[in-house]
Amino acid sequence: YWRDWSSDVCSSDLADLSTASMQVEFPTDFVLRDAQVSLDITHPFAADLSAALIAPDGTRVQLFNTGLAGANLTRTSFSSSATTPIRNGNAPYTGTFQPVGSLASLNGRRSRGIWTLEVRDNVNGDVGTLNSFGLQLTDASGVSTGRILGTSRIMSSALRIDAEGDVGNNTV
Repeated sequence: YWRDWSSDVCSSDLADLSTASMQVEFPTDFVLRDAQVSLDITHPFAADLSAALIAPDGTRVQLFNTGLAGANLTRTSFSSSATTPIRNGNAPYTGTFQPVGSLASLNGRRSRGIWTLEVRDNVNGDVGTLNSFGLQLTDASGVSTGRILGTSRIMSSALRIDAEGDVGNNTV
């Protein structure tokens, strides 16, 4: 089953030489079989950007590095089972791509804790916006047990999701 969440929380600015982040907390504990990430970024030069997902245990998976061509990442998803590496995609990178690092490295880890998406603008001269971030976690039995979708205007916002899929946001 799916647990969907959508938020009125606003987007996060990607200022020159800075990192925007969004954090979500999963209080439910299960062993991961799969993780998928989706995001939407408006930026005139995707080549300026890099992004990573950080698991509760500190495991960092690089989604993409600087060097992408064109502008924007629009409805972009990352899955280890995708057939096209992100570096072989075309702007605005709509669709599902293999990340630079392997999301499969999260398999067998625990879901409980704070998950962080970090997007960094590594170059001076133009700015952008992290419009949205999504995370889908599937348990070891193959059941999709958590999916978070939403937008973030506030850096380091924390969202709390209980076992029933109810969302609370104590930081905004």
